[in-house]
Amino acid sequence: SDTQSGVAGIQVNGLLFTTLEDGKLEAKAANGVTGACHDDDRLARTFHEFAPIRAIAKAAGYDLGEMFNREKLAKSCGSAVALAYMPAIIKKVALGRWADLCRYELTAMLVANPQSYLCLSQEVPEGNVLVDLYGALL
Repeated sequence: SDTQSGVAGIQVNGLLFTTLEDGKLEAKAANGVTGACHDDDRLARTFHEFAPIRAIAKAAGYDLGEMFNREKLAKSCGSAVALAYMPAIIKKVALGRWADLCRYELTAMLVANPQSYLCLSQEVPEGNVLVDLYGALL
């Protein structure tokens, strides 16, 4: 269920946050790229989890800004299932999310949810970059 996957997300993000804080894991340097975290809508709106993803991004060397639709206002960008049966709509949703990022003159969309990454990867504007935060830790 969504509740169970949300709890697992909190545990994973919390563990990464603690591991980074303790210096047991080092992230790749992002060389001062400015970005914003795309909050997973279920974790953000249901569990109010915002800090770990931002701590992971900062540990990876990203300078953080914020988009308007964040934290408790987080918007779903779709899922793998939605992408399979309505790709045109998912592309429009992705473009809207990228417009939110570009409105604040940010470069990188930082994502910690594989389905969000998949959906947002459908339309990455020139000059922007989509970042899998877990991949940035490897």
